[in-house]
Amino acid sequence: MPATGRTVVLQMTACCMTEDIGRHEELFKYWLTQGYHYRKQYSIEMQQNPTAYKQRLAMEYNVIRNIGGYIDYFLMTSDLVRWAKNNNIAVGPGRGSAAGSLCCWLLRITEIDPLLYPMLFERFISPDRTDLPDIDLDFQDDRRAEVIAYAQNKYGADHVANILNFVRYKGKNSLDDIARVYHVPQWKIDNVKGKLIERNEGHPRFADTLQDTFDTYNDIARLVQDTPELQYATQLEGNYRNTSFHPAGVVIASVPLNDICATYVKQSGKEVGFGVAYDKKDSEYLGLLKIDFLSLTTLSGIAATLDAIGMNITDLYNLPLNDPKVYESFCLGDVLGIFQFEGHSTKRVLKVMQPTKFMELSDVNALSRPGGDDTAYFANRKRGTTGWSHPILLQHLGWTHGTIVYQEQILMILRDLGNFAPAETNSIRKAISGKLDQSVFNAYSEQFVDGAATHGMERSDALAVWSKIVASADYSFNISHSVSYSLIAYWQMWLKVYHPEFYLGQLLKCPEDVEGLDRRRRLIVEAMARGIHVKPPDLLNSLAGWTLVGNTLYAGFTSIKGIGTKVAQNIVDWRESQLTTSGMDWNDLLASPGIGPGRIATIRQFAEDDDPFGVETVRRSLNAVRKEFDCNDFAGVPSPTHRSLDLLQADELVVFLGILKNKVYKDTVEQRMKYGPSGTTRESVLASLDDPDLIKYASLTAIDEYDEPVRIRVSRKMFPRYSSLIAGAKVNHDMILVKGYVSDFGGTAIQTKELYVITPERKASELR
Repeated sequence: MPATGRTVVLQMTACCMTEDIGRHEELFKYWLTQGYHYRKQYSIEMQQNPTAYKQRLAMEYNVIRNIGGYIDYFLMTSDLVRWAKNNNIAVGPGRGSAAGSLCCWLLRITEIDPLLYPMLFERFISPDRTDLPDIDLDFQDDRRAEVIAYAQNKYGADHVANILNFVRYKGKNSLDDIARVYHVPQWKIDNVKGKLIERNEGHPRFADTLQDTFDTYNDIARLVQDTPELQYATQLEGNYRNTSFHPAGVVIASVPLNDICATYVKQSGKEVGFGVAYDKKDSEYLGLLKIDFLSLTTLSGIAATLDAIGMNITDLYNLPLNDPKVYESFCLGDVLGIFQFEGHSTKRVLKVMQPTKFMELSDVNALSRPGGDDTAYFANRKRGTTGWSHPILLQHLGWTHGTIVYQEQILMILRDLGNFAPAETNSIRKAISGKLDQSVFNAYSEQFVDGAATHGMERSDALAVWSKIVASADYSFNISHSVSYSLIAYWQMWLKVYHPEFYLGQLLKCPEDVEGLDRRRRLIVEAMARGIHVKPPDLLNSLAGWTLVGNTLYAGFTSIKGIGTKVAQNIVDWRESQLTTSGMDWNDLLASPGIGPGRIATIRQFAEDDDPFGVETVRRSLNAVRKEFDCNDFAGVPSPTHRSLDLLQADELVVFLGILKNKVYKDTVEQRMKYGPSGTTRESVLASLDDPDLIKYASLTAIDEYDEPVRIRVSRKMFPRYSSLIAGAKVNHDMILVKGYVSDFGGTAIQTKELYVITPERKASELR
């Protein structure tokens, strides 16, 4: 496999390790032929138009065979993925630009037929690319280790290794370590974290978030003045903290890795991990053949559901994509548990766009990302127009109603309208992918104008198109990735519509943390609303994890705090060993290994609780406060008028009461620089503000008993009035009472006019 810089090219094949390149190519041809016949069984398109597929295959084959090492890369990857699929391990349909390759589909690496979609193979591989493409693979997280073990058994344990992550200090863990060493009270750390300005790697001030937070907020500055040890955290931020094995990256070599590079062994308990002592970039630089084996919890949930209903993963791969009930559920925003579609903005775009076919689902997935031009897309679709008249633009933008949604559309317009050569298109591809500064676009504007002129386009029109390209480059999405992940979402929605076992798969994968327990609660509420009974652990029916018996979901014994997997399995094994369970009660568990009177009391308390999963907690808390409003206990404070499901009319004045679930502090300048047009500067943003001294604002999220998240926006002009109130509000504890106007702010939202915080411990007359 080729690499830049000095390389250690490791030739290998999926069946043997040899220098016989001819044999590799023969095997490649054979597997492609096998794959062609395999896919043709299911594909009507291949049966109806074999010429198109054969031409595309010939083109891809010639590109791949002429780049050294690529045939080995494809063979090895195909072998690993086919082994996983043949052993009923859930593998994702694709990820990234690899889904644009017909060869990947024929080799069963992906489950996307690229000829059904406007995908570009050259987005994945072309002779003009100077950087390596990746075939990234998603596996169900609870069986990923089996695939790595297969590779180790096949190629040798010392030939397969993880790559390292070098973990840097960020703002939050810098604070945590300083607090631990200097015994700083947790409440002080939480106050700073609550207002921490977070930035992605690559931001010019990525390592200065703590200092910027200290300088921005007066209350935090006073806190640091009172506790000067906090200032030490700024010296940690940005430095290396530790190393860990990369969650996905694996290298495979044709010789023992110790012979060619430094390796790293890490022991955790009885487990010993083996890795190369390099991160992703250095591994690529050295020419190590790298594959990303990514864990995807979503696939584990899907696999659990399939097991429960007697389907296998191949059945799902061949699922038709035209089920109207599935699209109806997407249009309703019924997306709890649906991969990549649960976000506020995605839910909003779904409800507005009302997708009725698969590519529109992919469009929603792409357009709901920050900056996406979904308004123009919807307006043009509704009018039946595209906004463009030039035939080349109609060809590439007509199917998305004149809106640039995907990166590939930009590349095709550059190629066909601007007459860009492949190498030039590749340079812009890297700029779009964030690998080069966006200023690279400026160097090509005149060239685009000249190219468009050869197709009859006036200079002013060409500049308008160019301006749109530059603006859309910041948000446009990789179509291969969008299609792949929308396909996973479609599979999940199909399971959700037709099989209550969907909830079983979801509940089995909820982590035992605060976020996971809240997700569990929301899933239970939704399942119960659909007529599925949900019961606490039951001595006769429960397993270690969740189980579905008829139309009833029983919680597993591991749902009980303090009952681990081993003890839970002991309970199940003991019960199954009994000749009869008639008349059995919890006290009989004393005969089970690891169970004493204390654990029985714990189990009993949870199993006999009238609300063990907190399903009624929100409703009960809110109703108690509503009764106090009915009794006029809050004089001068507006009474709640609407619940989350009633917030439908834009600009309607409402009063909403909900439990605070999240609060985020934001900076107007940072946000506009991040999501504004390329070249936006801090100075230009400040110059555009009527009150440039007011740049901080807050976004709160609250829920009521219907679990519909309500975004509460406290504008930069209202923020100074309510900043201390927001700072003192406790997430998952206090209630927010807001009076304001319903707005479209990434979902159901309210623009604040008045804000109050109600604490459960208050006296009836107290309201902050």
